[in-house]
Amino acid sequence: MIVFYSGRALTRYLQRFHDICKTNGAVTLVTCISAAQLKHDKPRAFLLMRYANLIVHLCYYSIGGMTKERWERMIDRGVLLNVERDHLILQAKKPQHVHVWANRLLDALVDDKKLTKQEAERLEVNISTARGLAAKQIAYHLFTIPKPYFHLMSMVTHLYTVIEMLAAATRIAAAWKKHHN
Repeated sequence: MIVFYSGRALTRYLQRFHDICKTNGAVTLVTCISAAQLKHDKPRAFLLMRYANLIVHLCYYSIGGMTKERWERMIDRGVLLNVERDHLILQAKKPQHVHVWANRLLDALVDDKKLTKQEAERLEVNISTARGLAAKQIAYHLFTIPKPYFHLMSMVTHLYTVIEMLAAATRIAAAWKKHHN
């Protein structure tokens, strides 16, 4: 039972870590693709990179609650502007709002012939991946291994230990009796 429970907890930890790595990879690809494809439009390339980072920040920071300090930290890091903060504070689904901004920017870049539809789609897929996997971290946090499952495993482990002690005591008593007869 201990091995089964430990395996379950370790599997969940490894999946969460894997999703963090994939989130990082998706944001990195947004950065690389934007820098390569928009080398003649650096302001909008930077804006796409900033939006991808902002989405991840918003998801991760919402886990512990969006405090004034966290909003300021995003501004200090350069992933958020004051005007964006003022708008996002009012929104229920902050990362999705930024995702909409990114999609509108991608559409404008296609309309302006700065990106092909395929290039825009590659960027959108990576932005979507980053948003989805960063949001999944919220779910991991909210839905940990259930406490009843933990308590059941704990009780079964303790019960097994008690039964094993009784069995050991019975074996010792039988050996003692056999030896002294």
